[in-house]
Amino acid sequence: MRGTVMETKREIIMRQIGAKIAYQRKIHGYSQEQLSQKLHLGKTVLSRVERGKYNQNISLNMLLDIAEGLGVPVSVFVSFTPGEQALWNGYGLRDTVVTEGDVMKYSSAACTKRIRTLPSFMMTSTGEW
Repeated sequence: MRGTVMETKREIIMRQIGAKIAYQRKIHGYSQEQLSQKLHLGKTVLSRVERGKYNQNISLNMLLDIAEGLGVPVSVFVSFTPGEQALWNGYGLRDTVVTEGDVMKYSSAACTKRIRTLPSFMMTSTGEW
């Protein structure tokens, strides 16, 4: 039996993964249509993935395909900073100080904004891109 807390946590994680996918797609210069064609996915499928609404479940194969299509390691999508993890544990944005560089971590809608520097969640634990 699933509890509300677990479902909420998963919803947040799915939205975070989707926002990271959308961000990578945009900085690599792809439209949703272009990337979906490259990956042989429907545009609506990619759109739902980016919004975190893909049946609350995205397969590892699909994540690997998206990462390969964008030329990034899959870890970019599934590595989370302590700030991102705090959202899973019941802390809302009201309780979190959010800087301009952090915007991409919280909202796929924020992906439409152009940010000149890559946010910290795009780096590996060693500080590499």
